[in-house]
Amino acid sequence: NFLILSFYPLTGTVSDVAMQGESLLVIADGQLQAFNVKGNWISPIALNQTVSGKASIAYNNAEEALDIQPFVNDFVVLRKESAVFIDNISTSEMLVEVATQIALHDPVALVQSADRLFVSTESGQLLSFDSEGQVLRHGTFTVADRLLAYAPYLVAINNHGIQLWDVTNPYTVSLV
Repeated sequence: NFLILSFYPLTGTVSDVAMQGESLLVIADGQLQAFNVKGNWISPIALNQTVSGKASIAYNNAEEALDIQPFVNDFVVLRKESAVFIDNISTSEMLVEVATQIALHDPVALVQSADRLFVSTESGQLLSFDSEGQVLRHGTFTVADRLLAYAPYLVAINNHGIQLWDVTNPYTVSLV
């Protein structure tokens, strides 16, 4: 037996969720939604963005969201053509850092390992970036539909199998 303590209706198909502290990000039909989870209560919170240092405005969800990862005390969202950092600034607002977005070509999956975020692409490229936006290109591997961190490795999964990639040194990633 269980009790439903809180309920918030969502429309669309949920493809990913990530939680950091009391903040919850959800991707439903490619659109980001932000929530605060406090005790036994779920409530929607503002998801805003800043552009060129101007006051925050509502995030427009123009680019489809593919994946979310908690990162340090915030979040990183992989979108159709980029990745953005989302600041978990309060219990009533999250802020998308549009000015520091990282341009990516055909990204598929995202995972964090140590202090880097790794991205697989539709062309089989493996890329990584850090919190400063420095992107490294690691070469061509199999196309990974899903990436999992299993330190010091990445587990790359697709419909054809599973591979292990050694990311101990992000400058020389290799197949195990």
